[in-house]
Amino acid sequence: MGDSQSWFLWLYRTMKVLTIAIAVFLIVANVMILIKLRPDSVDGVMALLLRVYNIIFAFIMMICEFEHKYILESIKFLAVWPGRGMFHMFCGILTLGSGSLGDETVNIIKDISGWCAIAVGVLYVIFGLMCLHSWKEKLEEKERKRNNK
Repeated sequence: MGDSQSWFLWLYRTMKVLTIAIAVFLIVANVMILIKLRPDSVDGVMALLLRVYNIIFAFIMMICEFEHKYILESIKFLAVWPGRGMFHMFCGILTLGSGSLGDETVNIIKDISGWCAIAVGVLYVIFGLMCLHSWKEKLEEKERKRNNK
């Protein structure tokens, strides 16, 4: 495989690692938000449930990057890059939607992880619309064949 094609595999693998790190930060941010929340009203309980859902979604986001067959077969829209990108953007928007919590550290982690999830989601949508998933699979197949020789 020439250098003209290996840049894309490098970019994709870097994006996967960044997405896993972003998912971890989404989990951390939402756990920190959960700790600060007081479910003393219906709104507080709803906010608590949203954070729990977002933690679950961030775990799913992370598992998708490991190409887990069961998850990708069960939740079909995550197997295609535009669907995965929309899901990442949704997770980022959910995290950003929690509002300001008064704790500056929590707000910074929440804002950075939310915006990064949106950015990675946009990249996945763009790459998916450009049909780069099939190109990536072809490049990985060539790389496997080259490494087996």
